[in-house]
This record gives sequence, structure tokens and C-alpha cells, in this order.
Amino acid sequence: MGERGPKGKPLAVRFWAKVCTDGPMPKASAVAVWPDIAGTQCWVWNVPFGRYPMLGIGGHDTQAKTAGNVAWYLETGEWPKHSTCHKCDNPACARFSHLFEGTPKDNTADMLTKGRGNRAKHEIHWNAVLTESQVAEIRAKRKLGFKLMELAEQYGVCFGTISKISRKDRWK
Repeated sequence: MGERGPKGKPLAVRFWAKVCTDGPMPKASAVAVWPDIAGTQCWVWNVPFGRYPMLGIGGHDTQAKTAGNVAWYLETGEWPKHSTCHKCDNPACARFSHLFEGTPKDNTADMLTKGRGNRAKHEIHWNAVLTESQVAEIRAKRKLGFKLMELAEQYGVCFGTISKISRKDRWK
């Protein structure tokens, strides 16, 4: 696999040109599980990206690898067997010490250990505005012919929220 990009720049040069070493600190939940990352900032990808930052690896193939996988390769000289997972829970992070090699199953186990897999719903969700009784009222009023905008103003939420509650897309 080639290490030079289309303009002949080495992979390491192209990688480091996209990394900012002054990123955020990992969250306490991540440090509790991975104490070795305490006090170390994330090194974040500083260019726009989709779900995960990617970098073309060059050569005759036009493959791209995640920034985490490239960081792993640059540190160890080998591509990870499966993938890299983030101890810090920051997908933009490319700091080698914040990464571990693992499978999707390992990544899910890490997520659950940190308590990120239990999605709170309804009024116990951290961002909830309405209560279950208010949602029941909204649905009853919609059946009586109340308008979406009228209910949105009455309950202090947007039109779309009332619409989704009415269709049972929210608060199922």
C-alpha cells in the first residue's frame, strides 16, 4: 500500500497537516473507564468530515482510511486488524493514546460500560420539555380538532414537536 498521496506528499505529512493538538479534554465518563487518558487533550481532525474523518492513503488504489486507523499505522507501522475505537468517545480524535484496536462488538461494549447505550426517553430524557400527562393532553386535544400551532404555543414547543407527538413519531 503506497504512502504517498496524489501530489507525492508522504502520508505522515498529510496526516499531521490535518490534526490540531489543542482539542478538548476527554469526558469524565471516558476517563473513569480509561484512566490513562486523564489530563490528555484530544488531537482533533481540523478539516470538515462526515461521520468519521478520513484520509486517502495513496498508492494505486484510492482507498481512504479513518484518521484513527492512520494514527494507528503511523505509530505502530501496521494497520489495525479490525478498526480503531476511541477511549475518549470523540470520533474526531486522532491521538494514538486515545485509541484502542477493536471490533464493532468491542466498541459497543466500551459504549455500554460508559453508560452511553441507555437512551433515556420521554420525561426522564435530559432535554425533555413535556411530561407524559402533557403529551396525553396534546393527543386528546388534537382529536378534538385543536390546531398544531395553537398547541405549540400553549405548550411552549415548536410546531414540528406537536406534529410528531400527534403522529406518534415521538413519545410512542
